[in-house]
Amino acid sequence: MLIFSRGAPGYISMKGVFIALVVFGGYVLVTMLLAHALRPRRYFIFFFLTGLAFGLLYFLLHKLTPPNAFILPATWISDKHGLDLTVGFFVFLLNWHSYIDFFYGVNGGFSTSLLLEIQRTQGRGASTEELLQQYFRADGTDKIYGARLPALEQSGYLRLDQPAGLYQLTPKGLVVARLTWLLKRLLNLGAGG
Repeated sequence: MLIFSRGAPGYISMKGVFIALVVFGGYVLVTMLLAHALRPRRYFIFFFLTGLAFGLLYFLLHKLTPPNAFILPATWISDKHGLDLTVGFFVFLLNWHSYIDFFYGVNGGFSTSLLLEIQRTQGRGASTEELLQQYFRADGTDKIYGARLPALEQSGYLRLDQPAGLYQLTPKGLVVARLTWLLKRLLNLGAGG
């Protein structure tokens, strides 16, 4: 079952991959433009909804374009239409996921943030204390934990025991914590976050 195998004319085995790459390129450009125009507060929802729209666009373009997708050579024609459709969509999904990982790595990665803070000094450099200050708000709240703990509490994963001042896992949080522990154990990962 080779994707490049030559079979009955009528379907192109590389059409799905080609359309997936074109749709993904459009997705990247549109998300860049929309991010500037809309300035979304929640990027995951933004990426998910635009990804859903472009995923549907992939299926529409795959259905509406001719077997050669206007430019592909006849030697790539195959009768495996379902395989072509599936492989192409899988290529789109992998690229979509990689793009989101890239975004969060650049936008939210601590190492990247540190490098940007040092770059902002324009060659002067920064001390450890100056770099650590970037992770605290004016009121002294830690930006890393100060935003995450209330969000986890609002999402129903944690609850704050007021008299003791201790965070406790809710049943929902316990399920996620146990599942994460199990996955980390199966993948032989360390104890970190």
